[in-house]
Amino acid sequence: MEDVPALVPARMVNEFEYCPRLFYLEWVQARFQDNTDTIEGRYVHRRVDAGGGSIQDPSEENPVKVARSVMLGSERLGLIAKADIIESDEDGSVVPVEVKRGRPPSHGPAWSPELVQLCSIGLLLREAGYKCHHGEIFFAETRERRTVPFDDDLVSKTKNILGKLRKVASAPDAPPPLVDSPKCPRCSLVGICLPDETNLHNQRSQLRPRRLTPSDSAARPLYVTEQGAKIGIRGGRFRVYHRNTDIAEARSIDVSQISVFGNVQLSSQLMRAAFSRDIPVCWFSYGGWFQGIAHGLPSKHVELRRRQVGIAAQAGSDETPASIPVKSCPNLKKLPTEPAISDPLNRCSGWKEQPHESTSAPSLECSTMMSWAPSTSRDEIADLHGMPSTASCPTPTVCSPRI
Repeated sequence: MEDVPALVPARMVNEFEYCPRLFYLEWVQARFQDNTDTIEGRYVHRRVDAGGGSIQDPSEENPVKVARSVMLGSERLGLIAKADIIESDEDGSVVPVEVKRGRPPSHGPAWSPELVQLCSIGLLLREAGYKCHHGEIFFAETRERRTVPFDDDLVSKTKNILGKLRKVASAPDAPPPLVDSPKCPRCSLVGICLPDETNLHNQRSQLRPRRLTPSDSAARPLYVTEQGAKIGIRGGRFRVYHRNTDIAEARSIDVSQISVFGNVQLSSQLMRAAFSRDIPVCWFSYGGWFQGIAHGLPSKHVELRRRQVGIAAQAGSDETPASIPVKSCPNLKKLPTEPAISDPLNRCSGWKEQPHESTSAPSLECSTMMSWAPSTSRDEIADLHGMPSTASCPTPTVCSPRI
């Protein structure tokens, strides 16, 4: 487990309890994809993420009133978390409160992944010296709170999950997908995980894969052609203005691409926001000629990068590939392989020097291409490689290469 980071986010404890494969894809391979649930979750957390309040030393009589977005960590527990809200109780203890977008289940105070995530934050508060006996979960859809006591069973379950989590994280491959689970269709990584297809391929299930419906984003490109205009961001909205006069505004979630023509300025705050939302920025000349593009970091697919580095190490970083595989297509003309020759000009007959307009160096022109295998007829070569015969294919010509 040497490759596993020392601190595991409490959010990943939630993901592991929900689905070990989802945890592996998100934390180990660093792959993530938004869907409506994750976007709505960020919207529900917008006030909490802004932070506010403060938390004092646990030796104080009332260490906290209300504190939002508080970072906690413990090397002994191997945990790190950002608590949404921390409040004080009547007996002087602290109460962590987690904000969730949905509604509570009918069978208990919260779903199991949410319970272990909240308990992880409670363990971190205890480790820091605070008295913490229970936590609460606020469900935004029903606007109600549910109390979760940190009893021995929940604490033991949370610690056991941490041990299993680290073992899975140290494995070279992701765990197998859940089989015919109702969790999968709503998962944001279902298009990456492909649970039903993977299980069918590995003969873990014979069920027909469920249909995946791709999302159709409503975002559209933003074109700015006003010369001298500036583009900035304020309150999650892209603002286009000229000489302190607003020209247009658009929500960042409604923009798929930013295209600027001519002399248009963009603020650094806008660029960072565009990169974080995977919105490319394209520059064009005043006349519409494409000049450049800027975008954020590519996918953090860690496993893919590991294999790329491994292949590069096997081949040698300074070596040129001996051959490049080419996928066959119906209109691809194949030529027979020829052994290396010392004089490349002997490949063609009819070479002659041609004057060139822009330089005094001579150029060469070839009228017809000789056969690379003199002992084999052209029709035999064509038949061998699945090419048309000379009756249906004219003699190939070569453009004038310069030397």
